[in-house]
Amino acid sequence: MGDLVAWITIGDYHLPTSEDVPNVATAGKSLSFTLSPFNYFSSDPSMESLDGIYMTKEDSLDSSSDLIKFDLYDNYEDNICPPEIFQLKEFVGNGSKLFMQAP
Repeated sequence: MGDLVAWITIGDYHLPTSEDVPNVATAGKSLSFTLSPFNYFSSDPSMESLDGIYMTKEDSLDSSSDLIKFDLYDNYEDNICPPEIFQLKEFVGNGSKLFMQAP
């Protein structure tokens, strides 16, 4: 087995102005990168959780429809733990609380 080597180049664009003389202030600037595995698991392990819910906007002929389709993966409403300020019943049939329209 060999070593894994990564050459990472991080850069920033700076348009010089007259305020930059005699030095360039860089306070508050930061650059970063994230290493994340690709195809590490053969499936998504979060789908195995007991309270997994998949929500999608229902396709309908009416484009103004706000219906939400819930897939509870054979879990029942009694087994999930939504925050106390929201109840799952509030979201059913009212997609405007979950999905925002793009401007």
